[in-house]
Amino acid sequence: MVSTRQFNCDSHHSTLDSGKNFLNYLISYFYVRFGRVGLFVELLDSMPHIVLSIAVFLYYYNYFGENLATMFILLNRFTVILMPVRHSKLWKYFLPISVLVIFLLPIPFTCIDWFYEFYVLRQPDNWTYTLYFDKADYLPFINVPNIAAIAGIVFCVFCLVLNIATIVIYRLNHRRIMALGSGKEKEYRVEYRLTLYALITFAAEFLLAIYTKANQRLILNSKN
Repeated sequence: MVSTRQFNCDSHHSTLDSGKNFLNYLISYFYVRFGRVGLFVELLDSMPHIVLSIAVFLYYYNYFGENLATMFILLNRFTVILMPVRHSKLWKYFLPISVLVIFLLPIPFTCIDWFYEFYVLRQPDNWTYTLYFDKADYLPFINVPNIAAIAGIVFCVFCLVLNIATIVIYRLNHRRIMALGSGKEKEYRVEYRLTLYALITFAAEFLLAIYTKANQRLILNSKN
């Protein structure tokens, strides 16, 4: 069986994921949600472009970070099932690397937002707004909202495959125990939880990918 002690790395990744999730939740109000209901439009309209650029950068930076943290959580659980004896030793060295990846990898995909001058684009009702930039300023082949939308789909598929692989490995490793009837009920309970977590994770990543793609279309099509 898998010891609870072996999920220490999982808890570190969960803490990072929760922290980034909460931060991105707050930033999303500033970047998206307030605009949908027209809150603080005058305040944001008076802010320097750099402030809006920072908000957009943080929004997508945390988006990538959340997905990477979720990916490492699933990868950690997969290695617990695949190699329970070597798991602790493996993640003793891999944990610092995964943390660096979570914090550093999103930067190349999002730092370009610092170089765009975002401004408040009022909608025809003159109340709701969108943070907008001149599409002509976009560098060739660099489109942060589009990259985020594609990345959301990639993360969604990756999480689904990794969850399915975890369930398959778990069933293979515990087939003998289940055949003997030893701890059979407990094995079924663990398998049920793994399956449920796989479905929930896939649904969450799928909905997030759809939302990101819809938001990307809204941003890029805000101004004709």
